Amino acid sequence: MDDIDFDGEDGNGKLSMIDEEDLTVIPSKRSKEEKEKPPKGEVSKHEKPLSEAKVSKARQRWNLLSYHVRCNYRKRARGITIDVETMFLVFEAFFIPKHSNVGRWYHLKSPVGNVEFDVHIYSTVTITPNILIGFNNSGNIRIWPSEECLAYYLLKHEKLVRSKTILELGSGMAGLSGLTSAALGAAEVVLTDGNEKSVENIRRIVEINKLSNYVTCFVLPWNVTIPNKQFDAILCADCLFFTEEHRILLNCIYKHLKSDGIAYVVAPDRGGTVREFLDLVYEERKRWQSVNVSFHIENEAEIYSKLKMRHCNIHLEIPMFLILKKK
Repeated sequence: MDDIDFDGEDGNGKLSMIDEEDLTVIPSKRSKEEKEKPPKGEVSKHEKPLSEAKVSKARQRWNLLSYHVRCNYRKRARGITIDVETMFLVFEAFFIPKHSNVGRWYHLKSPVGNVEFDVHIYSTVTITPNILIGFNNSGNIRIWPSEECLAYYLLKHEKLVRSKTILELGSGMAGLSGLTSAALGAAEVVLTDGNEKSVENIRRIVEINKLSNYVTCFVLPWNVTIPNKQFDAILCADCLFFTEEHRILLNCIYKHLKSDGIAYVVAPDRGGTVREFLDLVYEERKRWQSVNVSFHIENEAEIYSKLKMRHCNIHLEIPMFLILKKK
């Protein structure tokens, strides 16, 4: 990965990012001026009436659910299995015959090292429109590729979490990266999500894996700070879908990191959402020692191939990787 030079711009007031493969400079899609100046006769996004903002957010959630449903429908139409065992990209998943009214239990094995644990996955048949009501529920739809990619990165670089205090934001239904950190010898792991349904499921997983002594989980909206607590590292997988929450998320990351602490943020650039987040990081560049950006993940070819077999939009799934180091 290569550092972004926050002291230099591309001449147009745009944040530039370095592609680690060919070292070409890639300007962000929209300049700061383009963001701040709405077209004539229109109000800026910050001036939207509350009702309109709610409608916009609801539409985003429906789009996310719609994408998931369409993807599963296409698989059924082609006679392709949608068992969870085949949906995992990195981990091997094996069904466990444990009773559950809302999902299934699976035993996961890592592709490197000897990391194994059990997870409870909500059944696709229980995913209804109501699942996206309230705080962001996208983590209850499925385990997203970004979650596995971040977990895989930690498996390949276990010293990043060994003996460290770890906070995972937006853990979703499984807290995959946090569980991986615990298995790799983290001193303490805190799994959080803003959605009670997700946290309830994570508690099941922590208990069944007998991790309660050093893994805790609770509801944590990003506008709330844990009192008198900072961490060596923060994990954040596929949390950039809602752009209106970027600033709140970035502030949450900053407040919960120790000095010299590092945040690992992994997400696909759906509609330029990662680049918008990077623009915000640039605005607040004085807070950070360095920001590394990679447009490619270590096991991209394998994941690309598996996603193609799923008949889903690969460009909405393959993540970018950001590493933010606090001053």
